[in-house]
Amino acid sequence: MEQRIVLLDCAMGTMIQSFGLSEKDYRGERFADHPVELKGNNDRFKDLISNEDYEAALDVARQQVENGAQIIDVNMDEGMLEGEEAMVRFLDLLASEPDISRVPVMIDSSRWSIIEAGLKHVQGKAVVNSVSLKEGEEEFVRQARLLKRYGAAVIVMAFDEKGQADTKERKAEICKRAYGVLTEEVGFPPEDIIFDPNVFAIATGIERIELLPISASASLVSSSVPSGYEITLIPSLR
Repeated sequence: MEQRIVLLDCAMGTMIQSFGLSEKDYRGERFADHPVELKGNNDRFKDLISNEDYEAALDVARQQVENGAQIIDVNMDEGMLEGEEAMVRFLDLLASEPDISRVPVMIDSSRWSIIEAGLKHVQGKAVVNSVSLKEGEEEFVRQARLLKRYGAAVIVMAFDEKGQADTKERKAEICKRAYGVLTEEVGFPPEDIIFDPNVFAIATGIERIELLPISASASLVSSSVPSGYEITLIPSLR
């Protein structure tokens, strides 16, 4: 992993949803007899946490790991929740379940206070989703230094002070700038940097947005960072 930069190609879930798949379609042959509804499982988790049924929420995470999940994404961005408290409580419970905590945790939030609360309680090396240059370089550096102190890997969104990158040129520009700041100013390990250049939903329907296939995204990022690093593609199905 010392010579690897991971690239995360997101928003594929939106494309999948646009197909109007049924519960049967989601199950396929492999999960035909699965005891839990697979379509809309995110809503079930949200409802369980909102009702403070953390034990049942742990069962959702356990089922994901048993079904082959290699990372558990934990997001507590729900208007009716105390996000920091919910994140800490769930991660503390998760840490006591070896059959779940054997896989890494992705702390996923749009609020830095929730991310930092999670980092103080997560076991092992976490992945943070996400940071960007949206609030400026000073805040980006501050957050990156804290992430480095906690030993976390990070997803970097193709987003800067001007907004979301909507062309391949802007995506390359932002990824290159973010990589430079992280590695040169912060001293962030390159192997802990995950780029997400495709920040627009594939099924958005907005014609002006340039959507890149996974292969093009890999080429884009590899051209924005020093040679010698392998680009790893991880399509997201969230």
